[in-house]
Amino acid sequence: MEYLAREILAWCLILLGTFFLAKAIVSKGQKWTMKELLGLRIDKLKAYRNHIIQRLEAAFGFFFVFCGVATHLYILLRKSVDAYLSTMSWDQTWNAMSGHITKASNLRNVVPLRVGA
Repeated sequence: MEYLAREILAWCLILLGTFFLAKAIVSKGQKWTMKELLGLRIDKLKAYRNHIIQRLEAAFGFFFVFCGVATHLYILLRKSVDAYLSTMSWDQTWNAMSGHITKASNLRNVVPLRVGA
């Protein structure tokens, strides 16, 4: 229940992204389609405008789907980490944390390698 709001946000982002992707692929104005089918002349500015709008919708769709999937993966990772940490005792947690802290503090004492010396 802790991550429910984030899960809902992730699914909403995925749905919004799929909407934009579907709109970019499927939708075209009815007049535009009829003129294209009949072979009538189409204004170049409108053609460029529709092309640019279609590309922007596709880009927004991919962006929202990516953000939704990334949020969902983050939630799954956090749940697994929380489940793992909840099974550890306080002593194990303290030992793990102090081990990471001592490793990080020992990095300052390492002498860098000299290339070509």
